[in-house]
Amino acid sequence: MSHESDVQAQFSTRVPIYDRRSAWILDAGITGAMVEAAAPRGDETMLDVCCGTGAVGAAFAGKVRRRVGVDLTPGMLDAARPRLDHAHRRWRGQRLPRMQV
Repeated sequence: MSHESDVQAQFSTRVPIYDRRSAWILDAGITGAMVEAAAPRGDETMLDVCCGTGAVGAAFAGKVRRRVGVDLTPGMLDAARPRLDHAHRRWRGQRLPRMQV
């Protein structure tokens, strides 16, 4: 089994419980601090690598022009799509989506 397959297998089983078990990603204080540290001007594209369920990207809603998530696990991307503007499956050796910044 490849490393990519191992990661997909591990995180595919966690999709239904990910936000609950990784509660920090829903903590408004933590995500608010991330947004504040990024200091978005509103015209940027936010790239969330290993986006999981898209919870961090959701914190940037209305604060950036576009939120793009990248994750290896298809189930995570399915969960992330409602929270992000774009969600892509990419892994080692593939290029990230081309973005104008």
